[in-house]
Amino acid sequence: MDQGKAWRAMATLIGHWTLRGHGMFAVEEKSSGKFVGIIGHWNPINWPEPEIAYTLAQHAAGKGYATEAVRKMIDYTFNELKWNTVVSYIDDNNIPSQKVAQRVGAIAEDLIDLGGSPARVYRHPNPNN
Repeated sequence: MDQGKAWRAMATLIGHWTLRGHGMFAVEEKSSGKFVGIIGHWNPINWPEPEIAYTLAQHAAGKGYATEAVRKMIDYTFNELKWNTVVSYIDDNNIPSQKVAQRVGAIAEDLIDLGGSPARVYRHPNPNN
């Protein structure tokens, strides 16, 4: 990503925190502090409902970081933010992200149009219910 695109991406992430009061967190490798991805709540205007979104750097894929981070976000969502429900929207071709959602107990629901792209709704059950 060039410097201009990186700046716009950071401004978007910071703006989401300002406008919504929640947003994305950096994910770091515990042993080294190396950046491995982002995870958090994403809910731009016209989104059907808030989601737990996540993406990892290629070098971090398959190491369990996403599963661990999603579990932490589920806990944060229901125990700190006190939300009743949250989803993840995942492309039907993104098998690794689907597997993460399934590992943490998310239930696949409808395939929807999300901003012009198809996305499967994975609903994360509230562990407090």
